[in-house]
Amino acid sequence: MSDDWVGPLVEVDLESCEPSDAPGFWRMAWRVRNVDVKEIRVLAGWLPHGKLHADRTQYAPPTIVRMGSHVNLPFLVRCQEEAGTVVENAFVILSVEWGGESWRIFARLRVTVDAGGAPSTTTVVITAQPIGYAQAG
Repeated sequence: MSDDWVGPLVEVDLESCEPSDAPGFWRMAWRVRNVDVKEIRVLAGWLPHGKLHADRTQYAPPTIVRMGSHVNLPFLVRCQEEAGTVVENAFVILSVEWGGESWRIFARLRVTVDAGGAPSTTTVVITAQPIGYAQAG
């Protein structure tokens, strides 16, 4: 595979954040919009950062995002940071199928915790990488 691949084109933005029944956990959903001409099949998603963490969620059957449409992907997210905390380099990672190939989409987030302890995110950059590229490259 050449180094000039682009991959699936998406927008990933925080749609909602509500407290859950468990202290320090939040019901958060990200809106994933397909701005590509090919459909995207979302297989799994997770947030791996220690300060904004959600376990891997499998979507079976896969969640299909057609060209120009969007889906909201919910996660139960652990964030127990103090008000005013800013977290750089948190991620929403999606495992997807696009164009018949397996890809990972990385939405890098900047997290700010408000006075009530609720996390808010801003998407900084979105990149995609074919799965297996690092081993093959």
